Amino acid sequence: MKLLTRRRTVISLAIIAGLAALGVYGYYALKRAVKEFLEAKYVRATSGTVMGKEIIRFDEKNYTYIDPDDGFQFEAKPGDEQRRVYYQIDNFDGLDEPRRSRALEVERERLAKLGTRFTYNAEGWYEGVKVGDKVVVNYRVFSDGDIQVWTVDPMKN
Repeated sequence: MKLLTRRRTVISLAIIAGLAALGVYGYYALKRAVKEFLEAKYVRATSGTVMGKEIIRFDEKNYTYIDPDDGFQFEAKPGDEQRRVYYQIDNFDGLDEPRRSRALEVERERLAKLGTRFTYNAEGWYEGVKVGDKVVVNYRVFSDGDIQVWTVDPMKN
């Protein structure tokens, strides 16, 4: 009888220790998941370099364009125009590893597939910017390295 009681005690303590270890592991896994979630929500700023400028006019033959950030095709009305400023993101120094390396890799792949990024919301500053000028790029980077550009604005002197 004494042996059976001792076994129950040992088994109970082992189960309690296992549940405690599982709880600690779950706590840290949840903490890491929340950190990843918040990292993806941060909007960071970095510099970019203007690579070119172009005014695109849409007509009956040329009325679609590929969105510079996600690669989706959009249609424009014939007669519309876009004042595009092409830019390249200079760095992702505001990111920690391994997110920075993944973002660089994704940006290289995106550049090869879709070409140089551009903004067509340059109303008011399109005329004042030249090739080689710096711009401020506000962006988010998700855990898979996907980059979402929020705004591109001329750099203040």
